[in-house]
Amino acid sequence: MKGFYTILFAFLPFLSFSQSQFTNRISKGMDVGLAFKNDHTAPSLTYYELLHLGRQQVFSLGWTFRAGGVYGKDVDYITAPARLTRGETGLAALTADVRPTNIDTLRFDRTSQSMVNFGLVAQVKLGPVELGASADLLGFALGRLRSAKILSSKGGYYVDTASEEDSLIYFSPKHTTQSAHPRSINVRLLGDNDRGSLATEVYARFLITKRIGVKIAYQWLTTEMKLNQDRTLDGNLRYRNRVAMPYVAVAFPFF
Repeated sequence: MKGFYTILFAFLPFLSFSQSQFTNRISKGMDVGLAFKNDHTAPSLTYYELLHLGRQQVFSLGWTFRAGGVYGKDVDYITAPARLTRGETGLAALTADVRPTNIDTLRFDRTSQSMVNFGLVAQVKLGPVELGASADLLGFALGRLRSAKILSSKGGYYVDTASEEDSLIYFSPKHTTQSAHPRSINVRLLGDNDRGSLATEVYARFLITKRIGVKIAYQWLTTEMKLNQDRTLDGNLRYRNRVAMPYVAVAFPFF
């Protein structure tokens, strides 16, 4: 939580910037809310600027700045790289239900990380109701090192030995603990090619007055953890968790 507030206050001086020549075509605002599920909570602050595409200000496009935290309990992260998550291709993929056989799992008792992302938003305004969708594109994340139990599809991984060479160890209770931390760079490259921690949402914002409203959304949140040491048989360091959650926020339109 301290990381979230540090990021928030560091960026606040930049949030008031806008192009003065487009003042009559730009609206701004801020949403302060929480996404939640049994095993996840994700508080966030989102600042946005929208460029209205017509005089009626019905259709708008813009950008977002999202700062937030993600906290999980009893969470599984699975193999992330697209080269490992794809199944068979060609004739094998057409003739059978072929699935990847090299998906490993990192199981955490607890996870936490803070993130800052910039993204794009599209919106339709229907009177006091605003309907839209947004997606994070680029940013960074930070968080503490966490211990996890690794479950390998191949049943083993490498560990240090007294000699100069590594030794292949098959799973037993004392050999399964690994450590991992959040991946620092977030970038959207579509599907399993995405890297880091990113959010996508669809929303409805209800304006109670010109200065305050309520936002209800459904959010798809992807977070990523990176092993501290390369010990898996396939050399993979990256593990991903995807979760879909409802999101509720207090909205503060700026004019």
